[in-house]
Amino acid sequence: MTLQATKNDIILLGHGGYKGGYDNITLPAGLDLYILGPVGAVLLVSAAKLLIDAKEIKTLTLTTGSKTSTLMPDNGFPHKYEGGKPAPNLRLYSLGASNDPIRTGLLTGNVLTPVLVDQETTLADLVKLPALASKAAEAAKAGKSVRVFWAACATQGGDDSVISATA
Repeated sequence: MTLQATKNDIILLGHGGYKGGYDNITLPAGLDLYILGPVGAVLLVSAAKLLIDAKEIKTLTLTTGSKTSTLMPDNGFPHKYEGGKPAPNLRLYSLGASNDPIRTGLLTGNVLTPVLVDQETTLADLVKLPALASKAAEAAKAGKSVRVFWAACATQGGDDSVISATA
């Protein structure tokens, strides 16, 4: 299995986190959320860049301390949260100022246009944005789903697990 974003997908890009506990939402019908690794892990910028550059991702790796394990292709990642079902209410944060090196690097020469935020925004609020809500409604009417990729960390603070990807 490989993974590749297309022009039909939505990519949520920024810094990210998860408050933890039982803070879940029900995704709208017609919208499937993909998270590249387990909630609580840091996502390397290079993995997000592969998504927005529409490059094929062949492997996902999780490193915790000195232990490394392969998440994709064989261990259930990226994790898919299906429309109409619960998903963690992740938080997306701004990438920072327009001259921030991470922001500049991610947004230079990309193939796909990601959704960015200027302030902390919960997934519950993100799925209400017209770009997501209208695509999800159209897909649901057709009996299909739009893929939404979380191209951000999903950390819970103090985590030392890191997700990397290779093309």
